Amino acid sequence: MKILEQLDSQVDALLHQLSQAKAENSSLRVQVQGLRNSVAALEEKNRSLTDSLAEAETVRTKALEHLDRLLLRIQDYDQVE
Repeated sequence: MKILEQLDSQVDALLHQLSQAKAENSSLRVQVQGLRNSVAALEEKNRSLTDSLAEAETVRTKALEHLDRLLLRIQDYDQVE
């Protein structure tokens, strides 16, 4: 009889551990989903910033080219005089 009581006790302990593991698993799933959402938001922000940086670089390049043309015009004007 004592062996059956020990078996009952061990089964109860295992069921309790299983219940705790399921609760922890559920909590971790929620955390993982939250992290996935954060990663997705950060990836989108990264794409947006990358696009903005590319646009800024294009504007910068065009401005430098324009300034170079203006400097050449000024130099040409100075040489004429």
